Amino acid sequence: MRWQPITDLPPDYRALASDELRSLGELWRERADELEGTGALREFAARLQRRWAIETGLIERLYTLDRGITQLLVEQGIDAALIPHAAAGRDSEWVASIIGDQLDVAEGLFAFVKQDRELSAGYIRELHQALTRNQETTTARTPEGRLIEVPLRRGEFKRQPNNPIRPDGVVHEYAPPEQVASEVDRLVSMHAAHRAQGVPPEIEAAWLHHRFTQIHPFQDGNGRVARALATLVFLRAGWFPPVIRDEEDRSEYIAALESADRGELRPLVDLFARVEKSALLGAIGLSTQVIDEQRDMGQLISALAREAARRPGQVEEGERAGRARRLASSVLAGVGDRMGVLRDQLLEALGGGHYRVFHDVKAGDEAEAAWYRADVIDLAHEFGYYANFEAFRGWARLKLVDVRAQIQDEIVVAVHGVGRQFRGGLSAVAVSIRREPAEDGRRTTLVVPLTKEPFSFTYGEDEPAVLQRLSRWLEPALLVGIDAFRRAIANGA
Repeated sequence: MRWQPITDLPPDYRALASDELRSLGELWRERADELEGTGALREFAARLQRRWAIETGLIERLYTLDRGITQLLVEQGIDAALIPHAAAGRDSEWVASIIGDQLDVAEGLFAFVKQDRELSAGYIRELHQALTRNQETTTARTPEGRLIEVPLRRGEFKRQPNNPIRPDGVVHEYAPPEQVASEVDRLVSMHAAHRAQGVPPEIEAAWLHHRFTQIHPFQDGNGRVARALATLVFLRAGWFPPVIRDEEDRSEYIAALESADRGELRPLVDLFARVEKSALLGAIGLSTQVIDEQRDMGQLISALAREAARRPGQVEEGERAGRARRLASSVLAGVGDRMGVLRDQLLEALGGGHYRVFHDVKAGDEAEAAWYRADVIDLAHEFGYYANFEAFRGWARLKLVDVRAQIQDEIVVAVHGVGRQFRGGLSAVAVSIRREPAEDGRRTTLVVPLTKEPFSFTYGEDEPAVLQRLSRWLEPALLVGIDAFRRAIANGA
């Protein structure tokens, strides 16, 4: 790939924006005032920073950690004693020091935003220096093609080309050393213009990250700096560090960067929107825990003052809950209508025989509305939020049965509230539940998520816009669920 100077956002960039993320961001701004100063929010932010610090090095494969060790470090803090040498593939003290550097950068980004500093080439060099404080060397290729370790120049722009050779022999060219300073200056200038224009955070984060990687101004550590810059954008919006997790996210992340190389920024925007949505859902679901956190009288009076100074026109709790329930009912009805159409189409296509297709919807006080509760709780936890069934509960189901093979697939979409203290945020999750005979004569049950993220909406959104977004989320989930049944009956034929 030939190097090209960085380009600005496309003229129609606003079409890339996520309405879902914007509505969650607005709900979070309401919730943030209430949670300000609580231990619940401090601990949530601290854990998210630690996870960001760990994952940004895992993406680069500076070290390896399994999920158990990662979770332990997130919960208990960065400590070399918690990192088995065999698990990390490197010296535990070194791994802890690298993660510690990355954690310092995450905390420094918050301070940078609080001070309202402008991004500059100098600050980008500071980021690199901080991220590589304990990294002495980097790998380089000799003219003969040998890989050697060379000293890493921390905080300095590269002096030699750093164009990687892919496994297929293609050379990926980054900015030549003599172009780096001017390209970084252009990047900073364009970013300042985007701030003035009010470019949505997920779009600006994706653009800034990708254009920085196009320049690749340092010998090593460019990916870590790029993710720090993307984080800076989200923090300025009052949101959270975007965490790219595990191998599946890493593959999607790399593929999205390659799409951006070809001029298509949407996959990277969508990825950032998805991971940021997960963080916002987790934050919205936090409990204030006023008594448990033992806030002092000053904090309590401040909270009371904020309540007394509610913004004009702010929705009262009862009205908010009513709007939320009405919108949730419309979403559930939309899912049910689509499943009803599919039931008729599937019955016609399968032609009866030993196939059966059923469709039903349950909500509210109906006893059956509590079905799938455990599955929904597990999936919500996996997505990083608390499922609130008091605010709303309901599900729509499409059941497909192969009587001869005794295979039954249930495609279930469940709608519910978000957060222990409901504030008007709602979500829907989609799962496939397969029941089939096992070798011992019993029946096995397999529960599989049908999407990478929940469908989220808030009480203040316009119903037609929500239902339009719902269709874009629902259709791929139904396709995956029905195709899984097709493959099951094909294998059993």
